[in-house]
Amino acid sequence: ALADLLGPDSRAAYQALLKEKLHVAAAHEGLALLALKEGDREGARREFAAAMAAGSPGARCYVEYARLEPDSAKALNALRQAVKRDPKLAEAHFLIAQRETDPARKLAALKSATELNPRRAEWWQALAEESLAQKDFSAAAKAWTEAEQAASDDAARARFRQARLAIERQRLDYEAAERKRKAEEEARAIEKLKEEARAEVRA
Repeated sequence: ALADLLGPDSRAAYQALLKEKLHVAAAHEGLALLALKEGDREGARREFAAAMAAGSPGARCYVEYARLEPDSAKALNALRQAVKRDPKLAEAHFLIAQRETDPARKLAALKSATELNPRRAEWWQALAEESLAQKDFSAAAKAWTEAEQAASDDAARARFRQARLAIERQRLDYEAAERKRKAEEEARAIEKLKEEARAEVRA
């Protein structure tokens, strides 16, 4: 592909293509990769954006743009375009989860990422933590187990195992807190009814 040409003469070649209005998207993508190679993240972001605007067909362009874009709304839009172009690109789903603020959509994106690439222990960790945040203790325990199996070293496996073992205590603590909260709500409701009854008697 044109965007894979990163030699010393590549910049002039890409600029010549742009001047002739040939392979515009690929030329911008190539310039973006050159900018990344040179450490120019802002220049790379602009060139990836130009490649997208020119209709780049590849999902990778949208993913790389999203990595560099500080605006989460713009990044999410690019990542969704990446998923449309390649629904099986696990990285795009994971990056969506990193940017997403809606808990349900975040969880769905993490599930998609781990299903598509179950070998990334840190992705399973993210799924476990999000499941735990949403009080789905069973899903969190399963994700910690998967993270342990996918881990590449003993220290990580031990850490994930401890996290899984802690789930039962977290579940019991949550259920106890919920019972207390409900009891307090019922007590307040009963007290309110008593106050209303006393007010009627005094009236």
